[in-house]
Amino acid sequence: MLVTYRLPSSSSTQPHKRHAVSAASIESLKNRMCGRTATNQISELEIFVLQGSVPYQEVINEDGHEDLLKYWRGNEKTFPTLSMMARDVLNIQASSIVDWIRAERRRCGQPEINEEEDENYNEILSKERKTRPDSDRIGIGIGTGLEQVPPDPTPPDPTPPDLTPPPSLVSPRPRQIRPAKPEPGPLARPSLKLVPGVKKYIDAEKKKIVDKLQASGNRDGWRTELPRSGLGDKVLEQMKYEKQKDVTWQGKCSGTVFAHTNPLHLSVFPSVVRFEAEVVAMTAAILGSKEKASGGQICGNMTSGGTESILLAVKSSRDYMKAKKGINKPEMIIPVSAHSAYDKAAQYFKIKLWRVPVDKEFRADVKAVKRHINKNTIMELGDLASSYRICFHVDLCLGGFVLPFARKLGYPVPPCDFTVQGVTSISVDVHKYGLAPKGTSVVLYRNREIRKHQFVAVTEWTGGLYVSPTIAGSRPGGLIAGAWAAMISLGFEGYLENTKEIMEASKRIQKGIQDIPELFVIGRPDMSIIAFGSDVVDIFEVNDVLSSKGWHLNALQRPNSVHICVTLQHVPVVQIFLKDLRDSVQTVKENPGPVHGGFAPIYGAAGKMPDRVMVQDLLVEFMDSSC
Repeated sequence: MLVTYRLPSSSSTQPHKRHAVSAASIESLKNRMCGRTATNQISELEIFVLQGSVPYQEVINEDGHEDLLKYWRGNEKTFPTLSMMARDVLNIQASSIVDWIRAERRRCGQPEINEEEDENYNEILSKERKTRPDSDRIGIGIGTGLEQVPPDPTPPDPTPPDLTPPPSLVSPRPRQIRPAKPEPGPLARPSLKLVPGVKKYIDAEKKKIVDKLQASGNRDGWRTELPRSGLGDKVLEQMKYEKQKDVTWQGKCSGTVFAHTNPLHLSVFPSVVRFEAEVVAMTAAILGSKEKASGGQICGNMTSGGTESILLAVKSSRDYMKAKKGINKPEMIIPVSAHSAYDKAAQYFKIKLWRVPVDKEFRADVKAVKRHINKNTIMELGDLASSYRICFHVDLCLGGFVLPFARKLGYPVPPCDFTVQGVTSISVDVHKYGLAPKGTSVVLYRNREIRKHQFVAVTEWTGGLYVSPTIAGSRPGGLIAGAWAAMISLGFEGYLENTKEIMEASKRIQKGIQDIPELFVIGRPDMSIIAFGSDVVDIFEVNDVLSSKGWHLNALQRPNSVHICVTLQHVPVVQIFLKDLRDSVQTVKENPGPVHGGFAPIYGAAGKMPDRVMVQDLLVEFMDSSC
């Protein structure tokens, strides 16, 4: 068999010398691709076939066969990718990499690929689906520096082929520097696991390393749920005890400690590692991780706040769906009432965002969501997620430490945790109703397979191997410890009692607003956030009058309204708030018009502007002048 290749004609105006690969080399390669056991070594030639690139080698191998690698030179040209090797060089009639691997399995007497369970099958398939004719990636190779051309119509010369490397590969001409290409993530690189027989060996070796790491980080005795009763001030004694396990770092750590703890360095601050792990586990337990319906694999990490938690959940969902379904143009569906952090995620991660209407009670409209689901959808809200096998994120940043306890108290709160089939991730702020220091949130995932797409691992940095779980590199260990202390000191009963007081105060405020004739409550609040508007007075002017009395509420739009988020601080002042609200409504009713220094004119004008780009520009100018 004779296979001829030539360099792309764009590189030179001179005619290109054709060069051949003997049948003996190809047969030798094919034989080595089969019959492998887990203990066999993987040759450089096989690595070349898998990855499409290896260092330059001599023409003759140790076994005396001419080497295919003599037609490749590092940093200049790349040999055909695996899919081309399967179809052409190896002379296997396969239309794809998957078909080639199937053929090799059958030839070796190995079982067929289980398409439902084999993660490598899905990985290969997703890579093939995203291949484009104009792409510089074909199959799982890294480019196609050699261009295949039809063989000569004339009969081949029976004389032995010229084994001298072509001048274009050995001449001392200046190297052509190609523009740097973005480095693929760790889960997007070509993998030796894609070859039959190799995956089992690699997985076994990886398991040994993981088992060793887990053994060195024994977590026996660590908390996995809130204590029934809070420890109160005793939590400080336990924190001091855990702190003693940290490395004595004064003057002995390179660039790890400048003034405070940094959980990026796990081995130096084991106390912070434990605090974070227990915060995540206790939060997960609140949201159903102990229930059978959750699957028992809930995991997560702490972040700086709700926005970062949502960003990470969206990023992980995007990359997970790309790996599983080959989605390259992701879309996300949210109700118009969803937090603007989703807009930020869509801008950051290049995701098309669909905002669907809400129903008359301002809840997500399931029918509207369903109409927007297509093959590119990666996230949506509702029970549709499980049936369409797409990701479903629940934003519990505000309600994560209230709604589960409200259900325990008998309030008619719909389920919104991991017991709901189809939920793949949840964001919860510990620094809100969890009463932890500002800058502490948790993002949770149904399993580790999804969470792995949150991490960033870098192997080629000259500074060493690097891996980070969240967007931030360095993080403040003090905030993590503060979140742990808040949860341990309050305990389950503490949060339950807090929720009882907050919910009772919320119901009193809701009834008080409904008793004011000029106002109406928007929707049907399940928790402690009550939005209200008016068809009689300008609600933004009412808000400005309330501000002059010392109250600071949140202005909303579509429809124009104001909301109060009830916390423990409001419990003793419910009647004072309702009195000031009634007086403010009466003031605006008797003296309509903007309050000096108020924001009613701004909100009113913004709501009436048809050009939302102009409103966006005004917001950017405001932020620019404030920073």
